[in-house]
Amino acid sequence: MRALCACSGFMSSALRPFAGYLRRPTSADGGQFILTTDASLGPVRYRALVKSLLRRARELDPWFWDLAFAVAGGVFCMAVLLIGTPDADKFRDVDAIHIALTLGVCATLAFRRRHPLAALMVAATLVTAMTFPNYQTAGAPTVIFFLLYAVAIYDTPTRSVMGLTFTVIGVTIAALNRPPDLRGGDIVGTTVSFGGAWIFGTAMRHRRDVMMERLREAEQRATIETERHARAVAEERLRIAQELHDVVAHSMSVIAVQAGVGAHVLDNDPAEARRSLENIAITSRSTLNEMRRLLGVLRNEDGSKAEHAPAPRLEDLPALVARVEEAGVAVDLTVDPPPCELPTGVSLSAYRIVQEALTNVLRHAGSARASVTVTYEPGTMAIEVSDDGRGLAATSGTNGSGHGIAGMRERVAVYGGSLHSGPRPGGGFVVRARIPYDENEKYLDPQ
Repeated sequence: MRALCACSGFMSSALRPFAGYLRRPTSADGGQFILTTDASLGPVRYRALVKSLLRRARELDPWFWDLAFAVAGGVFCMAVLLIGTPDADKFRDVDAIHIALTLGVCATLAFRRRHPLAALMVAATLVTAMTFPNYQTAGAPTVIFFLLYAVAIYDTPTRSVMGLTFTVIGVTIAALNRPPDLRGGDIVGTTVSFGGAWIFGTAMRHRRDVMMERLREAEQRATIETERHARAVAEERLRIAQELHDVVAHSMSVIAVQAGVGAHVLDNDPAEARRSLENIAITSRSTLNEMRRLLGVLRNEDGSKAEHAPAPRLEDLPALVARVEEAGVAVDLTVDPPPCELPTGVSLSAYRIVQEALTNVLRHAGSARASVTVTYEPGTMAIEVSDDGRGLAATSGTNGSGHGIAGMRERVAVYGGSLHSGPRPGGGFVVRARIPYDENEKYLDPQ
């Protein structure tokens, strides 16, 4: 009943899109449904009909097809049994037990995927039992052929070998009964055909396992690649957060100093107050542009390149120093020419280290004079930023262990360098960084 309902549903759903092309029979049609070409519906598309049938067939439960296979096998075996063969007179006449054994063998085909080993053992037992009363096996050995293939491809290798061994034992026992259709060359032919079915099924199972293993490996690679991409995104966002910290901290320090100067001289020196406001506006615009550049990376989720200005590098140190001097701290800048084109990351890191160090001078050194020196040794850049003011430790109660110092230390550690910071013996504070770089690595403009 389940199979009948499945078949009925399959046919109705597959033919539903083509119901408009079927015309009910008339007496002139001889009682047959006629496939028409209604002008309003267009010509009949036989290819679409076939595709729809195949698609619906793939959606059916495999149990339906196994049951249909068993029914087809039963029809075949009964046809061979009832029509007879040239040597049918050598066997016992067909009776109810003979028919029941034959149908029982064919019924095992319905379980060829769910329980292949059990189905094979039952079928082999029934076929062997048919040889004892001298019943004609007819098409029953064909069922064994398909079940050997099924147990080889659907079951485990161990159970597959068990099924083949059980079948060989059954053939041996049947041969000892000397049935008319299993003598001499028939035994060899039967054994070879059974072995061939089992070998072919084993080869197909191996091929399927290889394909599944490749699919699993592809899925694992895809998962690893996804995780790697997620880590890269997280690291990039962490870098951007660090960049934002450096940019905002430096700019807000400059703005705070300029606002304090403007408020102090507003009544006595309006021109100086105006210059302070202008410096605040310039610094604010510059900071906003750089924040847009950094945040643009986070906004472009589709992978498109954000429009931004080039990342700052050592060549931009004079502009940075000018902004600090406008905030009220004199800076002596000495930058040796690089011996080669610096890698982009090294140049950016050096700029950020100097920027953070000067920001600390603005915050903590009070009225001080700062010095920035950038020199080179073979494969190493040396940076020193010092001041003669009160120093970071005197104002914060630390020895240079704040977030800014930690950020500089992380930047240097990326390249395997070192960073030392602390109070100077004669007063003030000093930051020294050494960043190794590959002299053969070419500079690439981030634009």
